[in-house]
Amino acid sequence: MRYFAIIFLMMAVFACAGPKKELLPPATIEQDKFADVLVDVRLLEGAYTVRYQRVDSTVGLLDHFYDQVFTKHNIKKEDFETSYKAYSIDAKVMQVIEDTVLARLERIKIDLPGDSVKVYKN
Repeated sequence: MRYFAIIFLMMAVFACAGPKKELLPPATIEQDKFADVLVDVRLLEGAYTVRYQRVDSTVGLLDHFYDQVFTKHNIKKEDFETSYKAYSIDAKVMQVIEDTVLARLERIKIDLPGDSVKVYKN
């Protein structure tokens, strides 16, 4: 009877343990700067979506623009990806970042007369 109790207890412990979570390195970009980069990334992705119909023919071009965003902010692509994954794990932190990005994007007004794009910041 004691063996059954021990086996049952061990099965309960292993069942509650669940799968091990992958440990990610911490974010390398502070939240405020990450929000700045994410604003530019969202603007880039929005412009790309509006401008190009066929993704397969312009993939290299999009990578080039991402590189320009990362260069502008003096960060590496790997740092951005690591930080994105790290912040995404905590939904509350990511929601704060997304709210910040949305507020910054809402302050930008775009006027599209013809082919020219004028950006005004409040």
